[in-house]
Amino acid sequence: MSSPWQPRQGGAAADLVYRSQFTSAAPHLRRQAAEQFSSWIAGKSVTASAARLLAGATIEADSPDGTHRIARSTIGSYTDRTTGRQLDAAAFQLDEHLGDGSSWTTSLRVASPYRAEQATLLPDVDDAAELRLFEVDPHAIWPDRPWIWLDLEHHRGEVGILVRPGSPRLVRDLLAAVEGTDASLPLTSDLLDITDSHVDELCRWLFDPDRRVPVIVFTPDPQSADAQQRFATQLARDVAGVAVVVRLHNAAAAAAFCRQVGPHLQVYGGAMRTYLPGLRPQEPFPRRHRVLSAATMRALRSRSANAVRDQVLGLSTRRTPPASYPLVRRVLARRSAERTVADRRRPAAAKSVQPTLFPSPAEPDTLPGFPQPPTLLPEGNPRLPRQGTAAPEVNRVPAPTAKLAEADEEIALLYSEIDDLTRAAGGSATSAIIFRQPTSGDWRRRLVPTSRPVAIGSASTARSARPKR
Repeated sequence: MSSPWQPRQGGAAADLVYRSQFTSAAPHLRRQAAEQFSSWIAGKSVTASAARLLAGATIEADSPDGTHRIARSTIGSYTDRTTGRQLDAAAFQLDEHLGDGSSWTTSLRVASPYRAEQATLLPDVDDAAELRLFEVDPHAIWPDRPWIWLDLEHHRGEVGILVRPGSPRLVRDLLAAVEGTDASLPLTSDLLDITDSHVDELCRWLFDPDRRVPVIVFTPDPQSADAQQRFATQLARDVAGVAVVVRLHNAAAAAAFCRQVGPHLQVYGGAMRTYLPGLRPQEPFPRRHRVLSAATMRALRSRSANAVRDQVLGLSTRRTPPASYPLVRRVLARRSAERTVADRRRPAAAKSVQPTLFPSPAEPDTLPGFPQPPTLLPEGNPRLPRQGTAAPEVNRVPAPTAKLAEADEEIALLYSEIDDLTRAAGGSATSAIIFRQPTSGDWRRRLVPTSRPVAIGSASTARSARPKR
């Protein structure tokens, strides 16, 4: 059994081994592409419905052979309110990490433009500041027709050779479901049999200036018709989506074809010829459309088929992305930003109020060790308890403590000093002050001199002269 999958640590860049681009007039192209992608990854032990893919998802799965697979999708739509045009885009990707350190990446992109009805009634969209980075350029190129773009990449790891396995099953299923075309040329994974009545149509395909894929034409081989049939059928399957393989049905069809294309582009005698894009009736470089003779194919057998396949697949990787791809990429990035902003703005869940097991005691309104002040009546007189009744809670004096006793001694000492100063004043005018004893709660009256201020120094001296306890 292969070793468990491990994330790829840098290494060599990926090799693009296959690229297919085609258009389709099928309705609901994005939904059909999601259905085909879902069916394809299901055969690789990755379960994801088309609805889940169209909502944007990431799915991971492991297989018993140690292959780790990750499928992900991104969906986006954009409406141009000024013109009423709307674009639906989607990107699907499957990463397959093998146990030997190599990996395969299959990327499928879909763009489906159409004109929205009653564009003026579309709701206004409040573009957040975070989305301004992904605003669509008003001068961006819009796709003329819906298109599908599929790439296959191979990561060889530290050691390995370049492998071109042929067309993925996904592209063959897509071509069968949505009837893909390249300009006027229909794309299929089957071998097309051309009779003499269809030679004119074949020539229109060859000389179409918008064609972007090669057309491989086989002429009848009377010596080994069955072997040629198998050769052409396998080649059509391997190059599905990047080339079209046709076979002239009989000698009459081959003769009609040679008359149509002229002596510089003809093919005969069981040979095969590859007609590259950009073919013109008066071709200035006919030798660039190479011929493979029947004798060579019979001698090399499968090796000749592999050589033709690798050349066609290598040619497909040189194709540039569609002109409208920058717009599609911006729409997909915009959708990802919208989801990120929505997640960021999502309100936090309300915190549940838990009961307090150990409530903290409230702060007292009064200082510790001191009673509350007497409650004042409307006239401003203190509310004192009546004779024979218990004092209210506010007037009850707490039990004396050591600190209160020390405070009483301090106050008694202070007023003894005041009495000494009063006697020393000798007939000076005095004033009576009334105060309340903290511990006993009794009201007391003292006389203090008013003709001469009390010297702070004398009080301090008297206080410092008391014996220390």
